[in-house]
This record gives sequence, C-alpha cells and structure tokens, in this order.
Amino acid sequence: MAITSASATRFGIHETELASGLTEVAASGVTQMKFRVTGTLDSGESVIIDDIQLMEVGNEFQSSTVRVSDAESPEAFDNVKGFLQVSPDDGQKVVTCFKYRDLLFICKERSLYVTRDDGVNPAALWPVNFVDNIGCDSLHGAATAGEQFAIISYRAGVYAIFGLRPVKVNQEIQQSPAGFVSWDDREEPQAYKNHVMIDAEKKNVFVSVVRRGGTWPNRTFVLNYWKGWGEQERKWSHDQYLEGTALVSSTGNIGTVRTIGNNGLSMAVDEHIGNKVVITSGPLTGEVRTVISNTATLLTHSGPDLAFGFGDSFEVRGSPGMSASKLIEESGKQSLFFGWDELNLFRHANGNDDGDVIEHSYRGAYAGFQGSYGDNLFGALSIHGLTSGSNLIIEALLIDETLNTLSQAGGETLTAAKYLELQTNLTALKLSYRLRSNTLDATIKVDSMTIWGRAWYPVGVM
Repeated sequence: MAITSASATRFGIHETELASGLTEVAASGVTQMKFRVTGTLDSGESVIIDDIQLMEVGNEFQSSTVRVSDAESPEAFDNVKGFLQVSPDDGQKVVTCFKYRDLLFICKERSLYVTRDDGVNPAALWPVNFVDNIGCDSLHGAATAGEQFAIISYRAGVYAIFGLRPVKVNQEIQQSPAGFVSWDDREEPQAYKNHVMIDAEKKNVFVSVVRRGGTWPNRTFVLNYWKGWGEQERKWSHDQYLEGTALVSSTGNIGTVRTIGNNGLSMAVDEHIGNKVVITSGPLTGEVRTVISNTATLLTHSGPDLAFGFGDSFEVRGSPGMSASKLIEESGKQSLFFGWDELNLFRHANGNDDGDVIEHSYRGAYAGFQGSYGDNLFGALSIHGLTSGSNLIIEALLIDETLNTLSQAGGETLTAAKYLELQTNLTALKLSYRLRSNTLDATIKVDSMTIWGRAWYPVGVM
C-alpha cells in the first residue's frame, strides 16, 4: 500500500489487501510487517504510524482478538499461541489496552478485562477475567502514571484504577445545569478522538474531549490530585479551545497547492495574515492552513501543499482563542489563591489572558479546605486588579451551580490597580469563583485573589 504525502497531511485510517502474489503464511507460522519511506524526507517532514492492525482473510471483524508478541520479537505475532480471546461475540470490540503494574488491562467499548503473563504459558493460555462494566472511548483513552494509578476516559465518566477496580473521580463536573461546563457535553460519535495524558510531576491529569457539535478535541478537563483523590482534595478545571469566527465564506475557483480564492471576493490586501483558511467541503474537509498573505481575491497559506478542488468551499476564520481556568500546580507571579494556608497555590499556565478570546467569563476550579468535615465557612476575599471599560463582577458557585453574587450591584470599579476586600460569609462544601465583566470589549486584569475562610471540625458535646 502506498500512502502519498498529499493524502496523509492528517491522521487517517488507511486499509489495503496485501499483495496478491504473497506466499500464504502457514497456520503455525509467524507474520511480520515492515514499512519503508520512498524518497527522502525534507527538513520538518515526518512519518507517524499510530496503530497497525493485521487481519486474516475472512476474519476482518475479529474485534475481540488481542494479539500479543514475544518480548524478544515485538514486531512478530504467532498465529497459534500469540493471541487472546476477550469475551468474543458480546457485540463489543476491543478499543485499547494498557499495562499497569504486572497486569494487562483490556478495554472494550462497554467493559473492562484483565490478564497477566504467568511466566510459563503463551498468551493464548493466559486467563482473561472480567473486571467491570466500564469501557473506554478511544485508542488513547487510557493512561498510566507508572505504578501509581491508571486513568480511563469513558462516556459515563473518568475512572481511576489504584488496584484492580475502577473508581469514578469526576462527579463534580458531571450533569451540570445547562450553560455550565459539563462532562456530558460531548460529541459521542467523535469520542474515538478523545485522549488522556498524565503529568505525574505536577500531579495533573488531562482528559481532552470533543464537545457536542465539534469534530476535534477542543476541551481539556484538568484534574489536579496534589492533595489527594477524595472529593475534598481533588480539583477540576478546564481549558477550552475556540475555533475562531468565520470572516470569509466562499467557494474556491482559483488557486494552486499554496493558494486558494475566488475571483468574486474583494478582501483588503493582507488583512487575513495570521488567520486560518479551513476547507469546509470536498475530500479535504477539515484541512486547516495559516494565511501568510492575501490579495483581493486570493489567499496564500504557509503549507503544506493543499490540493483542493475547484468548487470546494472554504472559510477564513479568526485566530483561535482560549477560554479556561488555565490552572496548574505551581507558585509564582499572577497568583490565584484558593483558600487557606493549607490549600494549593495556582497560577496561570501561560502568563495572563490579555489578548485571548474569553468566552463569557473566567472561572476557577472548585476549592474546599484541607482536613474539613462537611461545610466550610468562606468568610471574605481580597483581590488585586484593574478594570478598563467595565466593572468587575465577582461570583461564587456552589457544587450544584447555585449562584452567589459577591460584588455590589453593577460590579466593582477598579480604575487604578488596587486591592479590594469583600465580606462573603458563605457556608459551603466547595466554591468555584467566577470573574466577569458587564461590558463587551472590556478588560479585566487580576494579579491575585485570596479566599479567606475556616474549616468546620467535629466537636464533642457533654
């Protein structure tokens, strides 16, 4: 099978039958696949093979078979003893596998199985045991942090494995009311693109998902487990990547592999430098390139080559923005303090939000007090910031999304950078604080914010 560079500028599935002249492989033989690149790779070019699946003629849909190679020969699979049968004929396919400690977990669409190399028998004789009715979204929907824990992304939630059984860890972001960020705001037909990553050093789990109506993972949920995994200790936040506003919509009737346009357009020269041109119909739908110059009718992009067809639709979109809590575990400038002397210290991951597209507001993760039992008293807050063209509205949301407005009616005016102190006197298990403006095109700059409170403790009564 030959895959040309023009057909493989994005990840995709490529299928073919092996050469008809290939000698039949004996049932007891071993099959080995090799790939090569013809020609030379130029600077900046690469070839990435993400996944390979070899299927026997007539058995293309053996979706419950997991093939296991020998440790000394990772590219070879024995046709007799090098495979596992995982609950065949149950209507589910194997989605992904991952090794955790000395166990091999096998994720099907709606169930989880486990096996282990017994050190004696070949893979075909290893026992495969059912674990739970928890499946996995995608090939990259599971990840491990060494031998500490494993994470699985599934449509029903995010699950952690600390031993054998998966434990749900995302109740706080599940089934949120309409209009708020929720795990349930997902495009299930596109869930095979979701992926999980773990930063064990900063103790963050990143779960990227395709939002409802989307076609690529444009929201990343971030779980910080620095204080622990209980509802009182873990903290969820999110990053949301915006596609940008469509500035031009047209059909291509002029262009080359590095240009695209329409002779009926009347764009200002070079007004779209830095914006994105996106193919919206035809075989290359979804392809995105960065505009480096434009005339009244023609856009020039930075590449790679784009062999679009005349009649294919395209759009010019504004540069994508980000709307998020953007929180990571670390102290430093522009600190956003959540809580008390025992709570974590967070800062923006990428400096400040100046120039970013903010979707409605800036909202932080839920925070409680370490070592507390039940509700906490959130007594006051102090904030240092500056507003321009707007007043600062400060709000606190309970876990059930009950809204409490802390600022005065119309918001707080900070015409010069200064500290603002407010009494809040809220009793809650956890709070998520939201900062927003009440005017379009306004700017809010917040250097630091500290929440003052006290945890409630059980006391004895005579």
